[in-house]
Amino acid sequence: MDRFARVGCGWLAIAAAVSVLAACGGGDSTTSSSTGSTGSTSSTGSTSTSTSTATSGTTAVGCMPSVQYVTGYRDSLTFTDASSTVTGGVASTPVTSSFTQADTYIGMATVNGTTVHAMSQTDSGAPSYTYVYYAGVSGNTVTDYGGDNVTAASGTETVRYMASVDFGIAVGQSKSYSYTRVQTNSAGTVISSPAVSGSYTLAAVESVATGLGTFSNACKITFAETTANTGYTTTDRYTMWLAQGTGIVLKYVSTSVDSRTPTQTSSYDYTLSTGSINGVTIAAR
Repeated sequence: MDRFARVGCGWLAIAAAVSVLAACGGGDSTTSSSTGSTGSTSSTGSTSTSTSTATSGTTAVGCMPSVQYVTGYRDSLTFTDASSTVTGGVASTPVTSSFTQADTYIGMATVNGTTVHAMSQTDSGAPSYTYVYYAGVSGNTVTDYGGDNVTAASGTETVRYMASVDFGIAVGQSKSYSYTRVQTNSAGTVISSPAVSGSYTLAAVESVATGLGTFSNACKITFAETTANTGYTTTDRYTMWLAQGTGIVLKYVSTSVDSRTPTQTSSYDYTLSTGSINGVTIAAR
């Protein structure tokens, strides 16, 4: 599965997964809400509802990844990866490595009766995988519908859910969300269906340093998320910086706490080191 959360599973997608699909979610419903100083909007669909009140000020619209969902789009992004784990109070030796993710737009698809964009993603990390993820774009909102792990040893596995990120939020504004993540095997049997809830905030629009140089006006978005698995919970805190104009991930840091005994805390720090979009080397700006 995608290493980055909703802003991924394709682009916002969550953390390095223990297994290919472990970190990306699925399900059939989501709700979100936010409050601000002026204005209000609402929308209702068959599987989701949302309400928001917009605030004035700088927003994340310029960092939307919608430019990825067009015919001919492709990218190749290499990240440095610094990770560590603390199990039962005992810290592991920190690990530094790198991995490359390559995304290719493959057209439109139908997911749970909705027509959405489909992207194919390959990842060179351990384990390597190929994953097809699905997203919809409406106004300033990008909705993640889950995806398919097409490299599963026993056949294609799927995750389904519906979770949206509103790029129209202003700096300091937050939104909450909840959904059920449904993972099935190649036979269509449900493997897991945990409940996920959390919130995200546009923390800042600021400069961020990468291996390609310093990018100005990157959108810094923070997430706080809890997943209620069978018999245990996982608490995730992660922050990502997205580039203006393309929405690609420039940097991503996260901490994940697993409540099972012994308690395990995993930390990740990914920073873009090299990359290209449509065959052109990315330049810091």
